[in-house]
Order: sequence, then C-alpha cells, then structure tokens
Amino acid sequence: MNHVKFMFNRINNYDLLYEDIMEGNQEWGENTKRVEDHTKEYVTQVMKDIMPNLLNKSTLKCLGCLERIANEVFALETDSAEYKITFTIDTFQNKDARIIIDIVPKYIYEGIEKCYDRYLEKLKIEIKKRMNVDWKRCDWLIDEPSEALCTELYSEFFKLENRIRSFVSRVLTLHLGVDWLSSCGLEKYYNSAIQLSETFKQKVLELDDINAELISLTLESVFEIVFKCKVYENDIVLSRAEYVQLEKILTSGKENENAKNFILKRRKNC
Repeated sequence: MNHVKFMFNRINNYDLLYEDIMEGNQEWGENTKRVEDHTKEYVTQVMKDIMPNLLNKSTLKCLGCLERIANEVFALETDSAEYKITFTIDTFQNKDARIIIDIVPKYIYEGIEKCYDRYLEKLKIEIKKRMNVDWKRCDWLIDEPSEALCTELYSEFFKLENRIRSFVSRVLTLHLGVDWLSSCGLEKYYNSAIQLSETFKQKVLELDDINAELISLTLESVFEIVFKCKVYENDIVLSRAEYVQLEKILTSGKENENAKNFILKRRKNC
C-alpha cells in the first residue's frame, strides 16, 4: 500500500551523472580519459533541493549505494513514518541514461497506511518537479495512493451521476411522459442511447429485460438535454402558403436538406 515508482529518461546533460576527464600522461606523452562518477552527488543534491518544500519536518539520511552499482538509497524520517527512496541509474550507448525512483513508506502507527498520505503526495511531486529540470521525459510506473483515491472517488462520482440521472428522468417523465427520450428534438440523444444500450446488453446479459436507455446517456448528454435542448410537438402543421413554398423547394431540384430545414423551422415547442 502507498508504493510509488516513476522513471526518467533522456537526461539533458550526461555530465551530471558521468563526466569524461582528459588527463595528460607525462610518461607516454598522450592524454588519457577518466570517467568521473557524479551519480551519488547528483541524487543527493536532488534530495537536498526538495527538503525545504516538504510538508512536515523530516530528517534525511543517506543509506548509501545498496544491492548494485548506481543504486543510491535514502531515508526520510517523519513523526509518523520512514520513507525509503531509491534512485536506480542505468546508462546506455551514446551517453543516454535512465533513472528509476522508488518510494516505499514504513508507518510507525498501525492502520495509518490505509489513510491518504499527504506527505507522500507532496514528496513524489517535488521529486518529479526537481527532476524534470534535468530530464526530457517522465513516466509513471506505480502509484498506489492515486489508485486507491481514484477508486474511492469514482465510486462517489458514480453514485452522484446515478442520482442526477434519476432526478432528471423523474422531472422529464412528469412533464413529457415516460417516453420523454424519444420526444421530437432529442433524436440525437435517443439514437445514441439506443446504440449504447444494445452494446451494454450484449456484454451484460442481465440487462436484456431492462430499459437501459437512461444509463446509456453520458452525464454531458443529460445536462445538454436539460439546459440546451428544445422539445417539439410531434405533428407539424403547415399553412397553405407554407405548403406551396415547400412544394417549390421540392420541385426546384434543390437538395433535400433545404426541405428538411424548412420543415424543422416550423416545429412548435411543447
């Protein structure tokens, strides 16, 4: 729980990690190249740079290079937890590099790991912001706190969406009848809902004997129906003059779209 892992690729200046130093050889009279390793210095500076921006007072400890080469490990201690931060650096040809940051908290109090960790949220964001200065690309790999938060929030959003749909359906049913979605003027939403409803029923057989039109509408469509759409009477009555005008449009050889627009403009609101 609360494991965070992200990765950076394509460093702007490779010398921040490894620097080629040319040295003269008096004995042979030739220059020799020596590679100076700055990886520990670099990641240590990153951690020092973010310390003033963290939420709580904390103590930074450098645990050293553990388990493998270029694998620098730090510990951030707060009143309630210890955060183990590992920087794993890999290099490739043409002076390209990758660095993976792994953050694993260990909480002092039992059960606290189930709570949202604001310190961890701030920590990962500050590291990302600082590293983005030196690297071209950041990829998120693992973010358990965000996964848990999204799961909880989506559940609440889903409940709210259903309540909105239910309220809108009750109001429109009262004013337009039970088949309000098939009202004249809502054709676009009706056709979309029918298509999605059929798709849902193919995937979930239990919906086959249920009217799924309402749950097939997106919340955006529901709001458009309520605040933007107009509903018209089913029958369109033309006057004699309008009928003559429509006949001229049809016999003139013009596109059917002109006749359609002529008729639609003469619809009456419910």
